[in-house]
Amino acid sequence: EGALLKGILVGNRSDFTDKMTEEFSESGLSHLVAVSGSHVVILLMGIVFCCKKLRISSFVTNVIGIFAVIFFVLMTGG
Repeated sequence: EGALLKGILVGNRSDFTDKMTEEFSESGLSHLVAVSGSHVVILLMGIVFCCKKLRISSFVTNVIGIFAVIFFVLMTGG
């Protein structure tokens, strides 16, 4: 389960066994562990939501979002 969670959250599939990789491919679920634009959108939606609740200006929210995306890209290996 740990390898799957790491794969879903940050796209790191290094702990996947060959059998896991094969089973995901055969079942058509390999897209679940791929880091995609939807992951970035979910991250940004969370940031915008929190910033609005904290009444942070849109400029500061955008700056936070930019740094969050850069950090996310670095964390997931681009």
